Amino acid sequence: MNFHEKVKKHLTTYKADKYPSMKNGIWRPKSINKELGYAFSNYREDYKFNILEKYRDQFYNSELSKIKKHIYFHHLNSSQAMCINFFYPLIVENQLHLLSEFLGFKNEKIEKKTAVFEKDSPIDSIGKYRPTNFDFYFKTESGKEFYFEIKYTEGQFGKAKNDQDHISKYEAVYKHNMQVIANEYTNKDTFFSHYQIIRNLIHVGDDKYVVFLYPKENKKINQQASKAKTNILKEAYQANLYNTYWEDIYNYISTNLKGEALKNQMIEFGEKYFVKATD
Repeated sequence: MNFHEKVKKHLTTYKADKYPSMKNGIWRPKSINKELGYAFSNYREDYKFNILEKYRDQFYNSELSKIKKHIYFHHLNSSQAMCINFFYPLIVENQLHLLSEFLGFKNEKIEKKTAVFEKDSPIDSIGKYRPTNFDFYFKTESGKEFYFEIKYTEGQFGKAKNDQDHISKYEAVYKHNMQVIANEYTNKDTFFSHYQIIRNLIHVGDDKYVVFLYPKENKKINQQASKAKTNILKEAYQANLYNTYWEDIYNYISTNLKGEALKNQMIEFGEKYFVKATD
């Protein structure tokens, strides 16, 4: 059983144990009519239960919840929900400093008001084009910026079609913002085959950092992230890309945080998202 299958099996059991009365989601298109044990109902507000209980109401009553939900937010393996479940409690409990410490910036103080989900890119948010959205973002008081791209069970970083819409945006925006990208990855065809990665990496710069956050066992994502650092980014900027395992950041935060509510949140987070060896 591969990583993706193990996670879905684990989340199916988790949902059945935690929410036994909740209906399962239905796989699209409707004609297939396949129930998914690791998804909540598509047609009600059951998706809200994908946010862990301790901070659920607080999150949905906050401005930080005013974001566009991903189409599969009701799936328990939604990386968007995973992101919120991990970072939102750190924001409201004033423990964001643990993130900068984990990344090696112990003396950097994060500006709490800058911490947001679904951060629009400052580079390609122009005209008619749909901007790159980062799953999580914050800025420090000294001006350092951190852009998070978060993965869970996704099979790979996305590619793009070589169609007129993408060609138009490449010509208008991307080819003029490739200063940190190795030359062999800046041509149109290579760019499209590494589309999501390069869209993220062009935000690297002086005092600008990109964080790829993913599970250790997601082998394909792991391989692509490693290639992004050693091949796609120019050597001078490779230190500004953090390839980070969920397991590592979780262990650091869980070990160093303070407060019973937050500690309990992290225990529940681990129970939901990490597959045990016995599962």
